[in-house]
Amino acid sequence: MQTNSQFVLHGRVSRRLSYTLSVQGTKLHPPRNLSQKQTLASRVGSCEPECHVSQSENRLKDSASPYLRSAAHQPIDWYEWNESAFARAKTEDKPILLDIGAVWCHWCHVMDGESYEDARVADLLNADFVCIKVDRDERPDVDARYQRAVQARTVS
Repeated sequence: MQTNSQFVLHGRVSRRLSYTLSVQGTKLHPPRNLSQKQTLASRVGSCEPECHVSQSENRLKDSASPYLRSAAHQPIDWYEWNESAFARAKTEDKPILLDIGAVWCHWCHVMDGESYEDARVADLLNADFVCIKVDRDERPDVDARYQRAVQARTVS
């Protein structure tokens, strides 16, 4: 993976780093089935009980990172930071949801429990994004890049 600025930060950041990115110059756009007046939150509320999410472990189950392995039970179709995730995003013309966290981070676990373990949220994220989870202790280069991007966007 090149370390140039081929990824464009788009989104908001709270206490935890979650980003939506465009891949290799592709313009970021709302998911195709998401109207301008319809938000992800409203879609979660309208998701029918029969939303289907596999209850098996996701691809993080074999990760070397304990933090990433702790998300292996989540219904999100997580990728680690790798070329296959970016290739899928480009092929399917989907934005990336980038989640950067750490095993020691309280708010990371809160976000996991309140959002990523919810089957309705998972259905929506899996349909509209390629989701990448990064352990900031394992990939400080990725964390630093996006910390700088957030700081650059929020400085007045």
